[in-house]
Amino acid sequence: NTLDESLLQQVGEVVGITSCIISFSVNLTDNMDLKKFLLKSVQISDTTMKSLKCSQCDSNYPVGSKEIDDLLDQIAKNNQKFNVSEWNSFLKLSFHNNSKICIPYLKSFPRILSHSIISTNEKHTQLMEILTKNSNVEYDNQVREAMANIFKILMRYDGRLFFGRDYMESTPTIINRLSDLKTEAGRQFNTPMTETLLLIFGKLGTVIDNHIFLPLLMELILESTYSLGLMACEQINFIAKSKNMTVKSYLLQEPLFQARVALNLIKMEDNYKGIIDKICESTFFNISTLELFNLKGKGCGDYIFSQILKHKHDDERIRYLETLSNYSGETEKGGWKILLLDHLPSVACNLLVNDNDKTFKAFDRAIPFIASTVNLSESKLVEHYLSDILFCLAEKLGTETQDVEIVIESLHKVMEIVQNEKKRCCERGKPCSHLAEFLEKNFLSIIDYLNQRVFDKESTLLTRKNLVGSINQLIKLLGSHVNTVRPKIIATLGLFVRAYPELQEVASEGWSTFISNLQIANLGPILPQIVVDLMTLVNDPKTKPRV
Repeated sequence: NTLDESLLQQVGEVVGITSCIISFSVNLTDNMDLKKFLLKSVQISDTTMKSLKCSQCDSNYPVGSKEIDDLLDQIAKNNQKFNVSEWNSFLKLSFHNNSKICIPYLKSFPRILSHSIISTNEKHTQLMEILTKNSNVEYDNQVREAMANIFKILMRYDGRLFFGRDYMESTPTIINRLSDLKTEAGRQFNTPMTETLLLIFGKLGTVIDNHIFLPLLMELILESTYSLGLMACEQINFIAKSKNMTVKSYLLQEPLFQARVALNLIKMEDNYKGIIDKICESTFFNISTLELFNLKGKGCGDYIFSQILKHKHDDERIRYLETLSNYSGETEKGGWKILLLDHLPSVACNLLVNDNDKTFKAFDRAIPFIASTVNLSESKLVEHYLSDILFCLAEKLGTETQDVEIVIESLHKVMEIVQNEKKRCCERGKPCSHLAEFLEKNFLSIIDYLNQRVFDKESTLLTRKNLVGSINQLIKLLGSHVNTVRPKIIATLGLFVRAYPELQEVASEGWSTFISNLQIANLGPILPQIVVDLMTLVNDPKTKPRV
């Protein structure tokens, strides 16, 4: 009440570790006089202060370490939690407008919150309040650093220590809220908030094991003022160093890094491009224009063309495509048409499967536009590239992160265009004999493509499992039409079981679907071969019940 600045600072410096002591997560050595400790008496040495380590707050394990799971169990069993409301008077001082007072409380904030009885939603609220309650205050760099460190400490190990078993849902929620704040700060030209968020993204990038912050930082480089762009570059450099990587190698870890930068350059007005050049030259990214617009690398071309074709107006599309053509070294006018056709199957697939509302509006705008530029009807254009489009869609059927339903709807859409159907032939979400017939005609070429990808030396185990999953989905879509292609299916599934023991579990699902759709008359002659192939699966406890 009397605003004893010195005393408030002293309490702020020790209140965090005090919360760790009260929760029994600190091993106390010596018979410490807690009162002297709280008042930082000269009788308490700096060495003793530094030796106070909290098993939760001061843990330092490598990312992915098994010790983190053990620590979570230990925290659940041994550590005592306290009611956060009892500590509100301390937490409120984190928002004090005197930086000398608020900094020590900001440093203690993550310790208090870590040991509180508090719901997951309240954790989200408390974290975000650190930013929103101070959104218009021009703090000095030390305060911003302390605020950013709160996120770094609490979100270590992908947020597992702070959020516990809820981390898989909670960590993306926090990142999305930060992203929304970034957008809002940009809209309101709130530079202090943007600078604080930049520091937070940089800190989080060192403790969260994915590349989610790179696109956010790239957006700030490409869309902000020169000074904010430089600050974003510094954070990228900071993250790269924490991972023992060069900046360029870190940037190229993000598959669409080049494509995102290239797309922004295409869309920018000429007077902004100079800013990007300055940032690129003066900081980190020494990539030539032609290298940046390498449309054959890492899905760059597919991404850029897909984003350009989503625009509603033809003149906008053509302007961006012409700019892209110039950047990529294509000097002939209209050269973008050749580039676009090279990428058409993947671009068509992207426009279809990334349409979350399943209306396919972007696809419906893009296909007539492309068809008109090459003087073909829509059905002829799609028919010309049909095999490659089907290969692309079929591969996505078994991808774990992909919504299977939208891929099936995309296959319907392609079939309708090729067959010049004006309306849907069957009810959504139900087996469709028309689609089964359509897939049966193209099944052998699709299965050969997927087989080739499975046995490609470059394919990872996860990719192979997804590809076999795609074949399982295709078998399901064929339904009774599997009878006409049964030799190919038997040969394919049998080969997977023999060649890759690690694929046996996912292959057994395909066997189950296949056999359940076979007609009895067709099952008899091939039964011995099926039994031989399935005997391989009997000894595996995971596949035995299905066999």
